Parts: sequence; C-alpha cells; structure tokens
Amino acid sequence: MVVSDGYPTGYEEIEKNLVSTVEKISKSGVLLMGVGADNPAIRDFFTVSCVLENPYQMMKFFVRSYLEISSLF
Repeated sequence: MVVSDGYPTGYEEIEKNLVSTVEKISKSGVLLMGVGADNPAIRDFFTVSCVLENPYQMMKFFVRSYLEISSLF
C-alpha cells in the first residue's frame, strides 16, 4: 500500500520513474494499492486506488479497495 498526497515531486522526470517503478513492482507479483490524501492524482499512477478526503473515509475506502485488489488474484 502506498499512501501519498498524489504529487510526485523532488526531481526531474519523477513521474516517469514512478510509473516505471510501479510497473516493475507489479510485474514481480506484488499488488499495489495507492491511497491519495485528498488528491485524485493518485489514480494516474496506480491501477487500484482510493482517495480520502478525511480520516473517517479510510476504513470504507480501504475495504472497497482491498476487495478490488483481492479480485485480481
């Protein structure tokens, strides 16, 4: 599970490297889920993701996303 604000920053071409890293990890058999903290941009990088607008949504969205990722097995 990756929790982020959804904005890859820090150096040039970070978005390209993030996409490449996520693809590489996914191909190794690890299923990733992105959790965006009040930002839908997380969906641009992860196949399975959810966006939380407040802490109370975490359980609802986590369960839904977990069920979604479990169906990929």
